[in-house]
Amino acid sequence: MTCSDRLANFRAICRNYSTRKREGGFEFDFPIINQDSLDVLSQHVVKGVCDDTFQVGETVKDLRELSSKTFGQTVVAFSNTINWRSANEYVYENLADLLAFRPNRESIPETFYLKEEDYLHQCDEMPRQVKHYVEITRLVGHLISLADYSEKMTPVITNKVIFLHKSRLEIPIEYNCNDLSDGLDGLSVFESHLSESTHQEQKKSIIKEVLYGLLGNTATSDRLGYLVKHFGEFSTRFNENFQLFVSEFSFDKVRREFEEKKRDYMTKLDATFSELAGKLLSVPVAFFFAFNGIKPITTGADLIEISIQNTAMLFAVFLVSLYMHLLVKNQNHSLQAIKTEYSGLMDRLKHSYPDQFSHILKAKNDLDQRTRSLDSYFKISRCSVYCTLIFATTLWLSRFPNIRNIFHGLLLRLEHTLLSLLA
Repeated sequence: MTCSDRLANFRAICRNYSTRKREGGFEFDFPIINQDSLDVLSQHVVKGVCDDTFQVGETVKDLRELSSKTFGQTVVAFSNTINWRSANEYVYENLADLLAFRPNRESIPETFYLKEEDYLHQCDEMPRQVKHYVEITRLVGHLISLADYSEKMTPVITNKVIFLHKSRLEIPIEYNCNDLSDGLDGLSVFESHLSESTHQEQKKSIIKEVLYGLLGNTATSDRLGYLVKHFGEFSTRFNENFQLFVSEFSFDKVRREFEEKKRDYMTKLDATFSELAGKLLSVPVAFFFAFNGIKPITTGADLIEISIQNTAMLFAVFLVSLYMHLLVKNQNHSLQAIKTEYSGLMDRLKHSYPDQFSHILKAKNDLDQRTRSLDSYFKISRCSVYCTLIFATTLWLSRFPNIRNIFHGLLLRLEHTLLSLLA
């Protein structure tokens, strides 16, 4: 957007001639020295900078009546700046004059000139107070859009905004030049949060809470000025509360995901044993067949045949035991892999959310308890396999007469020893 030519010409007049404010605009003293001066005045009229009637002494003359007879005289020209507003061109004596026009308290004029500050909007670098004025209008715009409702005097003038939180909080749109001394620290951070489309309702709720805490005990008429003066504190509180919410929201989302993963992990853990449970029935079956299938060996024609049958039965039990040993070992490796997986996930959550980690620690404890129980089941399974193999081997050996006699002798000695100790 470029600055207004008419306002630029008016600024040149203010810089070069004595200018005074009057009702409806400004008047300035214009010396007509020669024809060149008269031509310059004519150009101002043509460009709409001033009216085509002038006060010369006690009389009023239009441009056509000015001639060489007025050379050396000073005429009073009038710029009817109030009518320029229809073209969105505004002239104000100073910032206070600008703020006196109430629509300017919530929106910035498209183009304007401040006479005392010699500032032409859209052309000059903003003075400090003008920057602060622009920031406050942005803040007012946010308050109006965030408020539960606003009280308007006209479609372009908002009297006050109202927030409903713990109680009704009214903030009149009232501020003056004294409130322009300091900038709004943290406004850009505040606006960056508002520009994000996520968590809009939560942001609005946090803003209400912070506004109520900051302005609840402040006189109603002073609230906007107090907010402007302490905007850095407001922005910090809002940012901290919002970051806390985002952290808790993110953690809550992670927690829900972990709860789902916990159920998956529980299913996987249970599967490691359920896949094994059916096959473990082969252990008592092997035990039964070993007990009934390995027969005593006596002298006679069936000696070799019974020995072969017993050895085949022992070999079958050995194969079943070996198979079950490898199966239990494999399932135990699966169990440890699942534990490593969920333990790694918990470690990452602990570092990412140290303050909230305690909320999901119970889930980890449940998984650890289930893992320990399953590990105990696997140990019992291995022991049953080993015991079955040992029993079958011992039974196979005891079926040979010589070895059976040795066992019988050992038992007699053990019995004799025990009786001696008890005597």
